[in-house]
Amino acid sequence: MKKLLSAIAIVGMLSLGSAASASPALTKLPKTAKAQDFSWTFKKLTCGATKIGDQYFNSKADGMYCQLDASAKNLTKKSSYLPSSDVLLIDSKGNEYENSSGLSLYKSCVFFLDKVSAGNTKTGCMIYDVPKGTKITKIVISGGLFGDDTTIVI
Repeated sequence: MKKLLSAIAIVGMLSLGSAASASPALTKLPKTAKAQDFSWTFKKLTCGATKIGDQYFNSKADGMYCQLDASAKNLTKKSSYLPSSDVLLIDSKGNEYENSSGLSLYKSCVFFLDKVSAGNTKTGCMIYDVPKGTKITKIVISGGLFGDDTTIVI
């Protein structure tokens, strides 16, 4: 009886393994991925705000803002500029959204044009202006000219 149950369990695990590899698995944040010279950790994605800033210094979204909180560690042996503009959000229809670099100034979580020393980690956020009701399904980090893009399904 034990051998029969073990055989059923093994067959079940094998069939689950092949089904899982057939389609990308959903990932909950936080999630870490390497791309170019950095190891990125995406901590949280929050969407829905229509205004950021305070009563004096603010910006209104064309749709709604999505804030992606992240950190990036420089994996090289020299200082390197953080390519936050290379991090895209993709929605359920395949539309791409670029980081609006200047908007992070309103949140005091700037990644814009930061130079990170070898081995150091920079923490900040990226702000995206997307249409209201957009469902973000992927984070894509550009691989640069010679590398492959890294995609995280969320």
